[in-house]
Amino acid sequence: MPTSEEGWPSLEPYLEAIAQNEPDLIPFINVATQSLIGYNRNRKGWTPGVSKTGVSIPDATQAWQLMDEEDNPALIETAELLREWWEKGYVNKTDLPFSGSSQNAQVDYIYPGRGAACVENEPDYKWVDQTKQMKSSNAEAELMGVDMIGERAGVTKGLGSLKQWNFVVFNVNAPAEQHEAGIQYFNWLASSQDNLDLWLMGIDGVNYKKEENMRFSEIEGVDAARNYRRMWYVSGMSGRFQRQPADLPASAEEALKFFTTEENWVFNPYEAFEADTKAVEVESAKLNAIYDEAVHGLATGQMPVAEAVAKMKQMLDDAGRQDYKAKLQAQLDEFIASA
Repeated sequence: MPTSEEGWPSLEPYLEAIAQNEPDLIPFINVATQSLIGYNRNRKGWTPGVSKTGVSIPDATQAWQLMDEEDNPALIETAELLREWWEKGYVNKTDLPFSGSSQNAQVDYIYPGRGAACVENEPDYKWVDQTKQMKSSNAEAELMGVDMIGERAGVTKGLGSLKQWNFVVFNVNAPAEQHEAGIQYFNWLASSQDNLDLWLMGIDGVNYKKEENMRFSEIEGVDAARNYRRMWYVSGMSGRFQRQPADLPASAEEALKFFTTEENWVFNPYEAFEADTKAVEVESAKLNAIYDEAVHGLATGQMPVAEAVAKMKQMLDDAGRQDYKAKLQAQLDEFIASA
């Protein structure tokens, strides 16, 4: 059984068993956008400024010096493990096709029984809802989520957020009355739990059944894979407004309590920093344009790690990464000095 204490290496016996006994299953689904290297044991990293530029801060609790991503020891350690798995045949050898640009490994490979494992955020909680979706493909299927990065075991702590971003976006070019309407809508949304339930869960009695104490139960016969449902973090609302399953297993409830307990996290004292992205838009645009190609070999395990690192470093530096990094660092240093 894989454990939070031992991390990813403890998953290998399972992957080996799948490889030996289930030839039609890919033991571990790994894709560049859902890669093992992003789930290493350093959970304190911070990427201020523009994403996909190849620079980050490895530990935002004690040092605020930007580093080239591929120089992060924790990332390289996980990349080496990924490469070993690729060589052993535990990981898909080539890029996999997906049914849509926004689909993930679960929907296209885990639920239909084409893959045996993949990465996920908060797996020791999310396996409950994802099991329901998987059973739409195979009623006999079982799914389990295990924290493999060591947070639950106390091996490491994740970087928490005191300022929670959300997915509420207003078009700056829209008429003022549309901005006002959007604000009024979200004022309405937050005015009652019934409104939030409708937004997050759908229609009571159709998509779910309300239960006491902020719980819900499923409607028999409703296809969980197609059922209307939103998670709180794409609603613009706090997680405390999300109903939980009435039959939530004790282990998943413990995981939820862990995630929502402040003492289990560490925090970045300069979280409020917002980069002037306009000042670096030329540099960041060039880096964004080639980032996926630059990181591909490292993120998929399809290249030896040393070769993948060299390719990533050269491509990003040739695209102006060091100039971008210097300008962003200057902004961050100025913010810290004035804090």
